[in-house]
Amino acid sequence: MAVVGALKGGVGSASAVLSTGATVAALVVLNAAGTAVHQPTGELYGARFGLVGEFDRLRPPDPAELAAALDAGLLRSALDGPLRATTLSLLATDATLSKAQCTLLAGMGARRAGPRGAPGAHHVDGDTTFALSTDVPAGAGAGRATRLLAVGADCVTRAIVHAALAAESVRTPAGWWPAYTAALPSTLLPASR
Repeated sequence: MAVVGALKGGVGSASAVLSTGATVAALVVLNAAGTAVHQPTGELYGARFGLVGEFDRLRPPDPAELAAALDAGLLRSALDGPLRATTLSLLATDATLSKAQCTLLAGMGARRAGPRGAPGAHHVDGDTTFALSTDVPAGAGAGRATRLLAVGADCVTRAIVHAALAAESVRTPAGWWPAYTAALPSTLLPASR
């Protein structure tokens, strides 16, 4: 079972098309001891990095709802408990990248996920990020991949938000694991018809 702090974790994805026509996409299995929620506001850390319109349905939670979730300990990280977690991320692109550039892409995705998307890598997390290119070059220049690296890292951040939003509450022998949208239902506006 995937968790993120005291909430249920999930699977999310995000992608972007660069001005060069290359596509980069991220797939994240969000399973982290850290929290993806900014406790003072109740908002998902990475939501502010969404594309235009991507997270338009998200709103700050009702203050009473936020206070109740904080009192119940639902927005805390699980760094002091027995939980051990691993968030898995995959970055893929159809751009021409060398093995070294794929390694850079994976590293950027892993580094950006922490400060921007939280939960970040903690001492109890064994996070791993992989990257691949479907087009292997004869000799690509490192400079051409710079924009792709930044966009790929942003995709990981956005995929973490999608994973938190896709999670569904579950009851297990270990207890109740509410999803973010169950703990703070006022954060998500109903879909328009």
